[in-house]
Amino acid sequence: MKHVTGILLALLWAGSATAAPVAVTNHSFEELYLGNNNLPPEYGGVVPAGSFPVGDPPTGWTLYDPGSATTQGGYVGVLNPGVQADYPPGDPAYFPLGAPDGNNAVLLYFDGDQTGPAYGVEQALADTLTANMRYTVHVDVGNIASGTALVQPFQGFGYYDLRGFPGYRVELLAGGVVIGQDDNTLVTSGTLADSTSEGVFQTSVFQVDVPASHPQLGQPLGIRLVSRNMADVPGVRGIEVDFDNVRIDASPVAAIPLSPGAVAVLLGVMAGL
Repeated sequence: MKHVTGILLALLWAGSATAAPVAVTNHSFEELYLGNNNLPPEYGGVVPAGSFPVGDPPTGWTLYDPGSATTQGGYVGVLNPGVQADYPPGDPAYFPLGAPDGNNAVLLYFDGDQTGPAYGVEQALADTLTANMRYTVHVDVGNIASGTALVQPFQGFGYYDLRGFPGYRVELLAGGVVIGQDDNTLVTSGTLADSTSEGVFQTSVFQVDVPASHPQLGQPLGIRLVSRNMADVPGVRGIEVDFDNVRIDASPVAAIPLSPGAVAVLLGVMAGL
């Protein structure tokens, strides 16, 4: 009877186990951001709606640029798209519904109509890769629409033709090694692939199950957001991908989800025992 009770308790524990979040610094890109001092000082680092200062990566993130894209026309920055109500009538917003979480998103913009090196931002995390865990990654990926900035000095750049999409990757790392990724599946599936998806964010989701034999066990986790930097619409110089709301959860791989009805039955059996 003790063995039966132990099994039931184990099943109940497995069914009630919940995913634990893995901490990501500045996961929604809301921390103060000046760019390379190109955000006017009166804003104090609070990016106003309809502006996009560029320069260093956002707080907590570092540049990933193995092909030197940022010396060939690549930019990293923070975009506050605002919402459609912030724009004059008839003037399209970059993202009519705004950023998915908070006000800001990280931007990866390339000034050129030819294919360039992939680049992006990444972050080393405090958590380490643990055996018998499932890591689930959620990141919102945006296909920016064409438009004009709302405030100076960005407004002086005029209308940005941002048709097309350069593709993206979201990578989970351990010890600097990619252990799982979403390589452009929102595009290849048609979810984020054409003009109907401009001005829209969609959520990238993937999972990584870690066996006890994984070679990167104990290594620090990392997250990387990448523009594949693929030319799309001929003659359109600006291509951009935006990312927001980076979330990573960890849960035991062996967790057995139980329905509320099954839990009630097991509790009844335990009460009878």
